[in-house]
Amino acid sequence: MNDSEEPRQGVYSKKISRNAVYNLLGSAFTMLVTFAAMPFIVHRLGASSFGVLTLALTIAGYFTILDLGLGTAIIKFLSEKKNDSNDEFKENLLVGTAFLLNLAAGAIGAVCILIAAPFIVSIFRLEAQNFADATAALRICSLMFFINMSSAVFLAIPQAKQRFDILSAIRSVTYMIQTAGIVILLQLGFSLTSVAWCYAASSAFLMIALYLVSRKLMLGKADFIPLFDKQSCRLLLSFGYYSTVTKLASILLNNVDKLIIGAFLGVESVSYYAAPFLLSSWIYKISTIVGPVTMPAASELISLGDKQRLKSLSIRGTKYILLFCVPPAVFLAATSELTLKIWMGPEFALHGSAAMLPLVIGVFFQGIITVQSMIIVGAGKIRLLTIATTIGGVISAILCLALTKPFGICGSATAFAFGATAIAIPVFIHGCRISCVTIMEIMRAAFLKPFIASIINYFFLIAFKHMVGNIIDLIILAAASIVIYAASLLALKAIGKDDISALRNFFPRN
Repeated sequence: MNDSEEPRQGVYSKKISRNAVYNLLGSAFTMLVTFAAMPFIVHRLGASSFGVLTLALTIAGYFTILDLGLGTAIIKFLSEKKNDSNDEFKENLLVGTAFLLNLAAGAIGAVCILIAAPFIVSIFRLEAQNFADATAALRICSLMFFINMSSAVFLAIPQAKQRFDILSAIRSVTYMIQTAGIVILLQLGFSLTSVAWCYAASSAFLMIALYLVSRKLMLGKADFIPLFDKQSCRLLLSFGYYSTVTKLASILLNNVDKLIIGAFLGVESVSYYAAPFLLSSWIYKISTIVGPVTMPAASELISLGDKQRLKSLSIRGTKYILLFCVPPAVFLAATSELTLKIWMGPEFALHGSAAMLPLVIGVFFQGIITVQSMIIVGAGKIRLLTIATTIGGVISAILCLALTKPFGICGSATAFAFGATAIAIPVFIHGCRISCVTIMEIMRAAFLKPFIASIINYFFLIAFKHMVGNIIDLIILAAASIVIYAASLLALKAIGKDDISALRNFFPRN
């Protein structure tokens, strides 16, 4: 890199660092709120009703494939840098066409959910009261689905403009309002359907907030009026086609297990599975510290032909994800039964702890390929990601059908782990190729030292976990394990001057 490029490199690193830290703060906030509120919500609803709510949200989530990948396409095309005098006109056509398509898809999906709700619910092993609650909750979720589909374009614009500070703030406030509303409703004695209405109301609040922010960020380049432009539609769908298939395969991987558990084992088992799944999913959420900021950044760098900074983005992004994902993964693997017992109670520890380790493995693999998968999408090579995700999703679904009945939720978790691994290997290899990084190079730079530190951390947890007897002890153990892990990283010199400089870029200077 020549001297004239260094200031630009510093500004770019600062922008990515800021976005990553904003994502970290938003993710940390939602995780803390969930950890504090979920035991109260589950025990007030009961295992059966919470299982019903989980299934309703999962089924509504399946219909998000009707998005047709338009959100991802908008992020890619709006983040690209092009010298085109018609940029404003084209952006308006893209946004308006995507908005129209999302409104239509949302309406179709909502009507399908509304009509098919009783038939879908009849698949699962439910008692009469649970059947009525599940049907009502799913119909309410149809409204939430329409709202979320309508706001998909508004969600994509802050990401395309790399304003993750605003996006994280809006999401955090919305999640806090949603969680507080659910807790208040349950405290006042309201039922499952009221909780479902709270989800729908929070979605409406999020849509309004995103709409107002998106109008400001587009600087008058988009009217946000639904319109149809044939060329824009073709461009969006040509990219969105593969994204849709990828999303469907991802849904197979992440959600089909809950449906199969509900059909084979009953809704209470869904609750026992949802608790360890939620804990382990936080490992993946931590990867959103870096992951979402990577795609628009990679798309911009590729459009500029800047291979050096793309390579740096790949290595450093993967390294940071590992640094943050290893501590919770090791902690949950070493203390699965203990954590569930203290957090959710002995019943959840008895029925759910066996599923924790395979879930942690699967989610960890999902997390560490986040940067590479976003680089693939940013390069427009989404077909590669689609094929890998489809194969992994099918493997997970087939194994889940085969293993759930004989092995219970542990079999479902194992199927998930195999599916996630089948996706991770090819995606990681292709992402490295696109960013011009060799496997050995990224292993040495990003994987080796965090892996050594994780082994030290694991044996520390095994040695001292018997001393934990309550939530305070558990928090102290977690804090101590983080200190041990950080000390190991410093001793191994895993965090260099460049990393410290990148972190300092976040903080404003006088």
